[in-house]
Amino acid sequence: MLLNINDINKLSDAEKLQLVDEILDSIDNSVIKNYISQQEDETDNILKERWEEYQSGRMKFDTWENVYRRLQEKTKSRNENQK
Repeated sequence: MLLNINDINKLSDAEKLQLVDEILDSIDNSVIKNYISQQEDETDNILKERWEEYQSGRMKFDTWENVYRRLQEKTKSRNENQK
């Protein structure tokens, strides 16, 4: 059975989940483990880089209040642009 995205969108949520389950079952476990391992390696590298930036003092910090204020401003700006 060959499905395109339009066919998939017509499926119920239960049918989509069943399709996903069948797809995952069809993938070799070693491929899945390799993919997960690569993702973990990438995440580890990012965390190591950030830790090194923190330890060296290159990482800039801001207060939660300032971060929260900027997020509110971005949200307000997006909402105004969507109108």
